[in-house]
Amino acid sequence: MVGVGTAADFMEVFLQACEAIFQAGDLVRLSELGERRIKKAPSKTGRVMGAGKASKLTIRVLFDGMKCPVSLHRSYLELDTSQLRDEIRRAKPLG
Repeated sequence: MVGVGTAADFMEVFLQACEAIFQAGDLVRLSELGERRIKKAPSKTGRVMGAGKASKLTIRVLFDGMKCPVSLHRSYLELDTSQLRDEIRRAKPLG
C-alpha cells in the first residue's frame, strides 16, 4: 500500500511539520529537553531577540531578569502560550 508507514514514521513527519518557527518578540519557555539540559537556568521564560549567528537552528533569547541574550538550540525552546494569553487579556479591545 502506498503511504502506509509505522507510527514512528508518522510521528517523525508530524513533529518536523510542527517545529516552531520563532520570530523576534515571541514569548518562549524552556522545553522539557531544555529544562533537563539547563538545570541552573535563572528563568524558564523569556523573549526571542532573533536568530543566532552560529547556526540556523540557534535562537537568541533574553530570559526574564537577564541583561544579555543567550543563544540556544531551538529544540530547547517552545512558545509560551500562557504568557501570550495573559498579554491578550491585558490588551485593550479594538474599537
